Amino acid sequence: MSADAALLSVHGLSFHYGATRVLDGVALDVDPGEWVCLYGPNGAGKSTLLHCIVGLAHPDPGARVLHAGRALEDDPVAVRRATHFAVGPDDVPGELSPAQYLELVASAHGVVGPGRVASGLIEGFALGPHMHKRLSRCSLGTRQKAAIVAAFVGQPSLVVLDEPFNGLDAESLMAAKRIFSDFARTGAILMASHGIEIVAEWCSRIDHLAGGRIRDRIDLVDWRARGRSVRALEEQLLPRRELGADAQTTLRGTV
Repeated sequence: MSADAALLSVHGLSFHYGATRVLDGVALDVDPGEWVCLYGPNGAGKSTLLHCIVGLAHPDPGARVLHAGRALEDDPVAVRRATHFAVGPDDVPGELSPAQYLELVASAHGVVGPGRVASGLIEGFALGPHMHKRLSRCSLGTRQKAAIVAAFVGQPSLVVLDEPFNGLDAESLMAAKRIFSDFARTGAILMASHGIEIVAEWCSRIDHLAGGRIRDRIDLVDWRARGRSVRALEEQLLPRRELGADAQTTLRGTV
């Protein structure tokens, strides 16, 4: 699919934190129907890359980041209504209840109510009993669920998630798998995750970020069709760990 038709097209994205180069010319495309996982060791720059994509961080000059062919700076309203980002559980507004938070997000996106996908997540996450509690009094898992639901409010084409499964119980994980998979039939999901078993079973592609660049790109639909195992996936990724600053860090159980 062409860059103009992709829901997300990233080329030449570099990022420096002071004198430290975190990202080095990253290229990444996400098309409709894809559920893509960024995977890599601590310090690989996954969160930084996601923040650059949604406009929470500014890459070095020369980066090209297009959302359905539009640059964020050229059409910020259209881009932010099409590409939604889930904040972390510590960044949800603690003074609001989940119901108030979702109402605020809906208003920001110019819609009435959470919409079909977000409503399905509310039910799947069993959030009903917590909808009118202050978020500051909710557990980590409940705040995480509220943040995920908020990212699906309205009609996004692309949803960006950073470690969305932290703090989720088994039933909520299964609800997320079902609803995310359904959403990704026509839209797309880009997420960072360290859960290799979940990624191997659910996602359509894994992009391994190490040393500031995408070092491996694996089609997981084909991987599963060929009967390849999670262990084999780990073995393909693990030899690349010496490329990053975290050379002694294994990928299993890391972010």
